[in-house]
Amino acid sequence: MESLALGFLLALPLVTSVLGEPRRRPNQGGDTCYSVTYDSIQPGVGVEILPKTLRRSPGVDRGRLVTDDTIPFWTRGYTWSSWRAWGDSLEFLLSEGQVELTIHVRVRGDTLRGRLSYRTDVGDEHWARVTAVRRSCLK
Repeated sequence: MESLALGFLLALPLVTSVLGEPRRRPNQGGDTCYSVTYDSIQPGVGVEILPKTLRRSPGVDRGRLVTDDTIPFWTRGYTWSSWRAWGDSLEFLLSEGQVELTIHVRVRGDTLRGRLSYRTDVGDEHWARVTAVRRSCLK
């Protein structure tokens, strides 16, 4: 019996290295807020509606997303937004019927870097690079 227990203890590091680390819980405390900047913006992107701040609600791997700035475009009643996480990446989705923004970023500490996809209801699609830096949330 002792050899079985010893064998289990010796095999445990091998099992964890094969299976990977336990799933991380990316946002289980309070809201997480980011200041967002864009560059290399392609012509056709409506820069006037790009959110400058994002607020991610708590969740294990998905949740609600709101823009924390004063751009009224994303505060209309028929907008839809969310976030989801997998591995070291996050995806932010914002849609209001005519325009859809999808932001894919890699998490590097308090900084997120990635790409924005800007789609319109007439089928146009444009791109920009995105950097978001974690900051304290406004009340």
